[in-house]
Amino acid sequence: MVRIRGESECLFDGYMDKWEYFSEHSETMAGSDWNDHVVSVETVAVVEFEVMATYDPANGELGGATLKVLNEIEDDIYQ
Repeated sequence: MVRIRGESECLFDGYMDKWEYFSEHSETMAGSDWNDHVVSVETVAVVEFEVMATYDPANGELGGATLKVLNEIEDDIYQ
């Protein structure tokens, strides 16, 4: 077994209801990335991870890998 630990800065994006966005922020919105009901949002968070994999020394390949997120991803989604 091989264990690889690290962290990566990840970009998360998606859509949320406008009323939820405006309940937290009072800014006006400009651009074409929204419609009458939803707004496009994105945020960056540091994700700590661990990968466990089997290693076959005969052919030098990793296999059977599993990924585990080690920290709860918390960030301000309202950017």
